[in-house]
Order: sequence, then structure tokens, then C-alpha cells
Amino acid sequence: VVVLITGVLVLITLLPMIPQAGKQHIYDFFDVFGRLASWSNKNPGHVPLVYLVHLHAGVYSLFHRLYGMFPCNFMSYLRLHYSMKENLDTFQEVVKPMLEHVRVHPELVTGTQDYELDPSRWRSFEVHDIMIECSKVSLDPLESSCEEDFYYP
Repeated sequence: VVVLITGVLVLITLLPMIPQAGKQHIYDFFDVFGRLASWSNKNPGHVPLVYLVHLHAGVYSLFHRLYGMFPCNFMSYLRLHYSMKENLDTFQEVVKPMLEHVRVHPELVTGTQDYELDPSRWRSFEVHDIMIECSKVSLDPLESSCEEDFYYP
């Protein structure tokens, strides 16, 4: 489990650095999320709770990163993957609570799946810009970047 946690944290860190890789690997990233979400829900290896808590935190961060960067594609994946009966428990226990902690992403209204994967979309963004964009859709006080929360003397 420690290897999984390390791997998901590396992926979360790398995604804003290589957004153009989304075009080739986006469904691999989504599958990683789906498998880890299922695994953290079912705990097939009877892993100690402390490791599961850390894994769940990593899956939660991956959810925020994928939703923040690729909302149209990620919502399409979630809709397709969690409409299957065998994945419904994972949706109810893991994914639905995560969805309750994000705002509606503006790209869901104005963007398209193809535009999200267009390399030209990412040219004007630095790594920190992508991370800020991801945090803007979060309702979690630890993840969000609401400008109202900042204090200026």
C-alpha cells in the first residue's frame, strides 16, 4: 500500500507539470483513479486503517487534480464507469462524497472534451497556474483558493 500511496502522490505532482500528456494517457489516469477508489473502498488485502486513510487522501487529491484539469473528460469517465452495477457501491461510498466537495467547473459549461486535450490550451499555463485552477473548484477549505479567505493588511 505504501507503494500505491507514493505512486498516486507522484502522479498528482506530475500532472500539472505535463498537462499535454493527457491526450495520450488520460484514460490511464482515470483508470488509476477508478481502481484506487475501488480498492480503498473494498480493502481486499485487509490493509491496516492507517494506510487506508492515507490512500483515501491520495485518491481524494487525485480526484481534485483530474476534475480540475480535465472536467469534461473526467465527468464522462465517471458517468460511464459508475453507471455499471458492479461499481455502484464505490460510487456511493467514495466518489459521491468527493463530488459533494467541488464546485461546478466552468469548463463543463463552456468547454469540450477535445479542447481539454488540445496542447494549445496548456501553453499559457505554468505549473502553479494549473494548481490554482484546480483549487478554485474545491469546496474543501484546505484545498480551495477563495480570494475572500486572504487577508490583506
